[in-house]
Formats: sequence, C-alpha cells, structure tokens
Amino acid sequence: MTGNYLGIIESITQELAGIKHWGLQENKIIYVEENALKILLLNANILILSKNKMNKISSLFQSQNTKTKLWLGHNPYDCNCDMMWMRDWLQNATNVMDKENITCTGGKWDGKVFSALVCIHTVFPKH
Repeated sequence: MTGNYLGIIESITQELAGIKHWGLQENKIIYVEENALKILLLNANILILSKNKMNKISSLFQSQNTKTKLWLGHNPYDCNCDMMWMRDWLQNATNVMDKENITCTGGKWDGKVFSALVCIHTVFPKH
C-alpha cells in the first residue's frame, strides 16, 4: 500500500486483520484511528508508517506493549511539551526501528531528533 495517497486509516476489517506486514509508507496519512491502531498493534509483525503526514501519534503506541516492529520516521511531528510522553517512550522502545529519523518540524526544535525534546515548566509561587 505504499504511495497510494491514503490519508486516514479509519478501520481494519476482519479480513485484513490477519495481514502481518503493513507497508504504509510514502502515503499522506495524517492519523490512524484508535480501533484500527489497536488491531494493527495486536496482529502485525511489521508496521511501516514512515514518510507520511503525521504530526503526532497516539499514546496507544506506548500503552499497547506491542512487539510489532515500527517505522515512524520522516513525518512532520509537531514537537511540544504535550509530546514529552513520546520522547520518554522512544528512549526505551526497542521495537522502533528508525528512531534517528523521528524529528521535529517547525518551532524551536525544527530538525532536531525527538530525543532532544526538553520542556521546562515554570511554577510561580501563589501569593
């Protein structure tokens, strides 16, 4: 399914759930719906989502404890403090095969590897 202009993965039918290798790279995917993602992470051995248009990913990647080998690089990730969970997850994830290609797009982290994301939260004293 490489290079087919897919934009959103909304569902995975029962017939497709048994596919073990999902090559979805070089599409226009901006989002994978949660139920579809659960099916993919539970059933697939390989899930390639690199070179798409995703600016964020679901925290399901972290919470599903999947052994699926993942490729998530070369997407225009919007790095901000809300994405710190992703940085932390990537540091420990052994199933993400292209960590060095997961970079930030735009803002002060433009072009930086996701692992370089640092957020400082300032807490002001109450009066």
